[in-house]
Amino acid sequence: MSAYEPREYWTRVAEEIGRRPGPNVIAGLDTPFYEFKRKKFLREFLHSIPASGATIVEIGCGPGGNLIELAKAKPLRLVGCDISPGMLELARSNTADAANVECFEIDGARLPFADREFRFAFTATVLQHNLDDAKLDALLGEICRVTDETVYLFEDSAKRRTQRATAVLRPVEDYARVCRANGFDLVEAEVLRVYASERTAGALRRVLNRRPLQAGEEISALNATVERAALPLTRLVDAVGPQPRGLTKMVFARSR
Repeated sequence: MSAYEPREYWTRVAEEIGRRPGPNVIAGLDTPFYEFKRKKFLREFLHSIPASGATIVEIGCGPGGNLIELAKAKPLRLVGCDISPGMLELARSNTADAANVECFEIDGARLPFADREFRFAFTATVLQHNLDDAKLDALLGEICRVTDETVYLFEDSAKRRTQRATAVLRPVEDYARVCRANGFDLVEAEVLRVYASERTAGALRRVLNRRPLQAGEEISALNATVERAALPLTRLVDAVGPQPRGLTKMVFARSR
């Protein structure tokens, strides 16, 4: 794999998403597991944001799936930002019928908004793809700057820092430290209980596809069939098994 460059990488992913039939708002692999995970994420995490009548900004909106969901609650203003022009093109298309939705291209360093312009700000598996800690700290500082009340971070975390090719799984405290320095205290942290299903789906992808898949690509028909058949069992294990890492809801309230 060549060096990870976020704008180029996610624009390529957007091209893969655009080749899928019909509208598609899953920014990664479109598989039975990720469909299940997204529904659980929406129900347990995203819809915990009290969006009705609020001003909200999503940093890293991807193809706009989260914007579509929150628009249903009739926020006063809903803004999506992304570093990838391709993702923004998808987001604008997918949210064309949603009221009060705006989309902006950002450079990944500065946000083009005033201090405390939004009541709520959130990310969903975006900051983890910033491999440079200093750049992450700066962007998270920007997120805090434009937020008046609450920052919601939905990011993959781990008990110990785990480096991957296009992502870093950081401990919750790494995010909490930066937010504290910018006037926000951690008030809630919860891991989405999908660990067994995620591990099983990953193993099946490695075995049942001819080559390693990149984000946005389709899995084989056999992979999809077996993964779907395994989910009822792995979901039971999710509910009772350990969750050493995974998608984590972190809620930060302004303290000053």
